[in-house]
Amino acid sequence: MPEAAAGADTAAPAVDKAAPAAAVLTCIQDCVRHFWERLGTRDRVQFRMRPHTIRVGTACSGTDSVVHVLKSLGDIAGWKFEHVFSCECSENKRRWLKDNFPTLPHIFTDVTELHKGMAFDAVTGAVIAVPGVDLFVAGFVCKSVSSENAQRMQFADCIGRSSGLTGETFRGVEQFCRKYQPAVVICENVSGLLKRVGQSEPPIAAVRREFSTIGYFVGHALLDTRKFLLPQRRNRCWIWAILDRSRGSKDVRSSDCLEHGRSSGCRESRERKLSSSVSAILSHFESQRPISLGDFLASSLPARDKEEDFVTGGRAALSDRERHVVNAAIENARRQLQEQRPLQRLQEDPDIVVDVSKSLGRAPWCIGAATCVLPNSRLFWAREDRATRLAKVLLSKPRCHVGLVVLLVERVCWQLLEFCEHPSAGTDY
Repeated sequence: MPEAAAGADTAAPAVDKAAPAAAVLTCIQDCVRHFWERLGTRDRVQFRMRPHTIRVGTACSGTDSVVHVLKSLGDIAGWKFEHVFSCECSENKRRWLKDNFPTLPHIFTDVTELHKGMAFDAVTGAVIAVPGVDLFVAGFVCKSVSSENAQRMQFADCIGRSSGLTGETFRGVEQFCRKYQPAVVICENVSGLLKRVGQSEPPIAAVRREFSTIGYFVGHALLDTRKFLLPQRRNRCWIWAILDRSRGSKDVRSSDCLEHGRSSGCRESRERKLSSSVSAILSHFESQRPISLGDFLASSLPARDKEEDFVTGGRAALSDRERHVVNAAIENARRQLQEQRPLQRLQEDPDIVVDVSKSLGRAPWCIGAATCVLPNSRLFWAREDRATRLAKVLLSKPRCHVGLVVLLVERVCWQLLEFCEHPSAGTDY
C-alpha cells in the first residue's frame, strides 16, 4: 500500500518545532484541571485510589496532543501514561513528532502494517516487533466518507470492503486491535461517518459491527468542540471500544450468559449500559452555553499578543470577492436568526466568523465561534471587521481540546473495565 494511503488525506502542514509551545501546554493543563475539578470530590478520590500505568499507542492522530492530555491527567491523578509508539505516514508529521516527543521510542510509518507484528520504525530505521498497548487512540482517513467528497457514493461500503483511504486505514486499525486486543480503543472521524450514503446504511454501523466481531463493546457520539471550552465549530464522531474480558472467545454464546445468570441478550444489555455511562459523563462535561469567540480571546491571550497574533489588517484587508462573501454570510445569518426569533427585531449584525478562503456558495460561517479550521483557512471576524490569524492558533488548539474528550471517555472506560475483567454473577448487566 502506498504511504499516502496509510495516514492523513490532506497535505502535511509545515513543520513547526515550537507548535506545542509552553502556552499551548499550559492551556492543556488548565483545561484538564478544569474538567478534573468538575468530577466532584468523591470521583477524584476514587480515581486517585486506583492508580494505573497505562501503555498508550496512537495511529494517524495528528499532533498526538492526546498524549499531553493524558500525561496532564496523570500528573493530577497519580496515574502514569507511557507513550509506547505513534504511527504516521507523513514524513513532515513524523519529524514533528520526533521534535516534540524526543523520548518516544517508536514511530511506525504505515497503520496497515502494524497487525503483521513487524513494521518499519522511523526512529531506529529498522523493522522491529510492534509492541502491544493498553489504550489505542487512532484516527482513520476521512476522505471516503466526507460530505465534501464528490465521489462519496463510490465508497458506500468502504468500511466493509476496506476500500478507499477510509476503508484501508480503518482496516489497519481493526487488524491491530484484532491481534493485540488493547483494553480500550478510541477513534475519531468526521460527521459524515454518521450519514447515509444513498440508500446504504451509515458507515458507522459497519465500524461498530467490525469492533463487535472482534470482542469489543462499542459506542459512539457526535461531539462539538464548542461545548468543550473552544469556540470553534468542529463536529466529530467519537467512537469508543472496550474489550469484553468476561469471555475467552470472540463470540457471545447463550450458554456463557446463562452460566453467569444472565439472559441470552446479556451482551447487548451490557454494551448499552457501558455506552450510556460514557454518554452520561460526556453530557455532564458539555457546556450548555458555549463560550463566545470574543470571551475566549479576551481570557486566553496575553494583551501584548492579541494584536500581533490575530490581526492582519482592518477594512482594507479583504478583496472585493472576500467582502462579497462576508456580506452574503451576514445576510444568511440574519435570515436564520430572524426565522428562529420571528418576534424579535435584530438590533445589530450577528457576531459571525466567515472563512473567506472559500467561494461564495461554499464559504462556511458560524455565529459566535470560528468555523472548522483547515490549513488554508482565512477567517474573517465580522464583528471586529478584521481578517484574523485565528487559524494559526485554533489549528493547534482544537486537537488539544478534542483531546479532552478522550480524557472524559478514558476516565469512564477504565472504571468500567474493572467489571469486564472481573464479572460478577450478581450484576444486572
